[in-house]
Amino acid sequence: MLYRRTVSCLLVVLLLFLAVEPVLAASKTYTGTIVKDRILFRAKASSSSTVLRRFKKGNKVVITGVSGEYYSVTYNKTKGYVMRKYVQVSAADQKALDQAAAAQTKAAAAANAKTSAGDAGMKGITKISQIKVPATSKKGDSGAKVQALQQALKLKKYYKANVNSKFDDATVKAVTAFQKASKLKQTGQADFATIEKLFGKKAANFTYTTEKLDWFKGGANVIPRGATFTVKDVKTGRTFQCKRLYGASHMDTEPLNAEATATIKKLYGGSWSWNRRAILVLYKGHVYAASMNGMPHGNCSIKNNGFDGHFCIHFTGSMTHESKKVDPAHQKAVKQALKAKW
Repeated sequence: MLYRRTVSCLLVVLLLFLAVEPVLAASKTYTGTIVKDRILFRAKASSSSTVLRRFKKGNKVVITGVSGEYYSVTYNKTKGYVMRKYVQVSAADQKALDQAAAAQTKAAAAANAKTSAGDAGMKGITKISQIKVPATSKKGDSGAKVQALQQALKLKKYYKANVNSKFDDATVKAVTAFQKASKLKQTGQADFATIEKLFGKKAANFTYTTEKLDWFKGGANVIPRGATFTVKDVKTGRTFQCKRLYGASHMDTEPLNAEATATIKKLYGGSWSWNRRAILVLYKGHVYAASMNGMPHGNCSIKNNGFDGHFCIHFTGSMTHESKKVDPAHQKAVKQALKAKW
């Protein structure tokens, strides 16, 4: 009798368990709305991952989880990831998702702490933002810059050994693995691109290399019409923002605003001038040697910059509009600029 009663009780408990299991196992989902056009829908929670599509403002997605800065979402039966900052949800759902993100961050910190246990070089280090961005380094180097590199790679799970501040074979292996995962050139060296990808900032010893831009050998297309860029005067070090207007023989350029115009006028002692000046042009991470004059002339598209027209920027091999010849004075200034650094 007791046996039957026990079995009956167990069956009731089992049935109750089975009845609630689907509810407990079901994952909570949320409806989100994309807030901007052309937002990337990626295959993985990474800025280097494959782009599945570009969302339009107002597209609805089903949020299934949180992964760092990204939501894991489903859209038209396709699973992928979109950055959290571009997805709007209700206030209540936002609170729940923020709690999930906080829990994930806490779990990641705990995991990093566990990974670092027993490694004196990782004491107190649980996130990359705690590490001072190092200079570049390579095999055979040692010291603080290698220590910082190893610490960051260890947090990313690429460096398995204890931090020893020596760029040894284990460090080369870790750097190469990180470069491969990040779709960088696999050099095994902590170069500028690797440091920037790992830390989100440029290396401590980052410098631009001054490049020659040959105008009639593809150089005319490097900075497209309408593009904005920064100019640095070699002699004074003053910088100002510009926009390319047009130009076939050289680059016809406009000061981007009144502040840029004022800077150009200062370079020429308070007045306009055709005199050539050696300059450096910074565009999309590249610095090109160039020469400019400071005389407003011709057409313009910016009406409120205090510059009535445009001015000329010459690069290696470029020519004047009128003579259709290479201008020796401009080319002399370009060569002077090639010896300068940003």
